[in-house]
Amino acid sequence: MLPRKNHVTGKSVDMMQFNVNSGENFKFIDIEHLPNGLYVLSLSNINF
Repeated sequence: MLPRKNHVTGKSVDMMQFNVNSGENFKFIDIEHLPNGLYVLSLSNINF
């Protein structure tokens, strides 16, 4: 799984990669360091 955080202007501010398994998966994504604003979190499956 490849989550990407984008500012509302489209600028990518952070990207990370982690593995997921079948069923429920939990991942803490720290946003404390980001300035106030509107952000979009998108998830991509890099195996396809």
